[in-house]
Amino acid sequence: MSALDFVRWPLVAKSVAAGTGLGSIYGVATGEFVFGLVLGAMMGFGFAIGRSYSS
Repeated sequence: MSALDFVRWPLVAKSVAAGTGLGSIYGVATGEFVFGLVLGAMMGFGFAIGRSYSS
Protein backbone atom coordinates (compact mmCIF):
# COMPACT_ATOMS: atom_id res chain seq x y z
CA MET A 1 0.00 0.00 0.00
CA SER A 2 1.61 3.17 -1.20
CA ALA A 3 0.73 6.73 -0.31
CA LEU A 4 0.09 7.40 -4.01
CA ASP A 5 -2.28 4.49 -4.69
CA PHE A 6 -5.25 6.85 -5.00
CA VAL A 7 -3.69 8.71 -7.95
CA ARG A 8 -5.14 7.87 -11.35
CA TRP A 9 -1.98 8.15 -13.46
CA PRO A 10 -3.67 8.28 -16.90
CA LEU A 11 -5.65 11.30 -15.64
CA VAL A 12 -2.42 12.89 -14.41
CA ALA A 13 -0.77 12.42 -17.81
CA LYS A 14 -3.74 13.88 -19.71
CA SER A 15 -4.13 16.81 -17.32
CA VAL A 16 -0.44 17.72 -17.40
CA ALA A 17 -0.48 17.54 -21.21
CA ALA A 18 -3.59 19.73 -21.42
CA GLY A 19 -2.19 22.17 -18.86
CA THR A 20 1.10 22.40 -20.73
CA GLY A 21 -0.78 23.07 -23.96
CA LEU A 22 -2.82 25.84 -22.39
CA GLY A 23 0.31 27.19 -20.73
CA SER A 24 2.08 27.35 -24.07
CA ILE A 25 -0.78 29.43 -25.48
CA TYR A 26 -0.49 31.74 -22.47
CA GLY A 27 3.27 31.85 -22.92
CA VAL A 28 3.06 32.85 -26.57
CA ALA A 29 0.43 35.49 -25.83
CA THR A 30 2.38 37.11 -23.01
CA GLY A 31 5.98 36.41 -24.01
CA GLU A 32 6.66 34.39 -20.84
CA PHE A 33 6.92 31.01 -22.55
CA VAL A 34 8.81 29.02 -19.89
CA PHE A 35 6.65 30.44 -17.12
CA GLY A 36 3.53 29.49 -19.08
CA LEU A 37 4.71 25.92 -19.57
CA VAL A 38 5.65 25.45 -15.93
CA LEU A 39 2.47 27.09 -14.67
CA GLY A 40 0.32 25.01 -17.02
CA ALA A 41 1.99 21.75 -16.01
CA MET A 42 1.63 22.58 -12.31
CA MET A 43 -2.04 23.47 -12.73
CA GLY A 44 -2.70 20.24 -14.64
CA PHE A 45 -0.92 18.16 -12.02
CA GLY A 46 -2.80 19.88 -9.19
CA PHE A 47 -6.12 19.32 -10.94
CA ALA A 48 -5.38 15.63 -11.49
CA ILE A 49 -4.31 15.01 -7.88
CA GLY A 50 -7.38 16.79 -6.54
CA ARG A 51 -9.69 15.00 -8.93
CA SER A 52 -8.14 11.60 -8.13
CA TYR A 53 -8.39 12.18 -4.39
CA SER A 54 -12.02 13.32 -4.46
CA SER A 55 -13.33 10.47 -6.62
